[in-house]
Amino acid sequence: MPCTKSCHHPAYEVAPLSAMRTDQEKRIDILKFLSDNLDNAHPQLVRIEVLADKLQSSLQETKQLLLQMDGMGIIRSGIEGRYSMITVQGLDWLKNN
Repeated sequence: MPCTKSCHHPAYEVAPLSAMRTDQEKRIDILKFLSDNLDNAHPQLVRIEVLADKLQSSLQETKQLLLQMDGMGIIRSGIEGRYSMITVQGLDWLKNN
């Protein structure tokens, strides 16, 4: 009997949603989340684990993205990218993208 789309054949496996998203889309999601954090009465630095969970990405992939964003000046991350907060440049970048 031939395999159908409902079977678990590797040819029909769908990549996770996070794998289909571009780095640009992930940057926007991170900036939106960090921007929303500013609405809290006492905004806190956001842990990498929280951001990785929101993106449905690995810690390593999220860390690399956060370090790139820190280099762009749109976020500030603590040592090794473990904590992050949006910058004024990040808020501007978010408005324009």
